[in-house]
Amino acid sequence: MRTVISGFFCVILLIGALWLTWLGGTQFLAAQSSKSWPSVTGTITRSDFVYSGSGSNATRQPVVQYSYVVEGTEHKGARIAFGPVPGDKGGGSVFTTDRSKKIKEFATRIEGSDIAVYYDPAAPEMSVLMPGGGLFLLIYLFGAVLMLAVSAICFLLMTGRIRA
Repeated sequence: MRTVISGFFCVILLIGALWLTWLGGTQFLAAQSSKSWPSVTGTITRSDFVYSGSGSNATRQPVVQYSYVVEGTEHKGARIAFGPVPGDKGGGSVFTTDRSKKIKEFATRIEGSDIAVYYDPAAPEMSVLMPGGGLFLLIYLFGAVLMLAVSAICFLLMTGRIRA
């Protein structure tokens, strides 16, 4: 029974590692390719913050929606940047880095105002307001490697190839 549980745990970790690798890899590649995407002038259709929780658990997350036209076709977007978008938590602001401050500024823009929208020329429906990405996207890959290592150690312990 113990071997079955250990095997199940190993498989779950392996699946998690593969999922994080796929998620981090696709986000990282899209962020890097967005640096060369062309831009058009779009219009902000919504810009504010979404609030959740209460008291010290209150969270304020920036939300920006916009529309833009590429080759006569109107598209709508809501992606501010690739990767996690920082917010406020517990009354204290985490908008401290230049990237975070710029994201917060997008959420405080007036609806109806113009904004530069960067879009994928091969798939114009994919867009972003801040092209590129940072090393934070590598966190997904670091998590995947860590899960893969734990899964391998679990497997080796389970099969008796190494002893605890």
